[in-house]
Amino acid sequence: MPGDGAFDSRQTFSYLDDQNMIPAIKTRKNAIPNAKGCYARKLAVLAQKTDYKNGLPA
Repeated sequence: MPGDGAFDSRQTFSYLDDQNMIPAIKTRKNAIPNAKGCYARKLAVLAQKTDYKNGLPA
């Protein structure tokens, strides 16, 4: 499911994970990769932080 930063919430990522959907949601630049109950969001934040550091768009 594609979405912009307005959809960057643990609740949204948890719902998509429960439905076996792959999120395509851009996380906020200052997002903290703590799981706090949502491992899917943690993975998305880590992947996008890596892209930000390399200068690539997420």
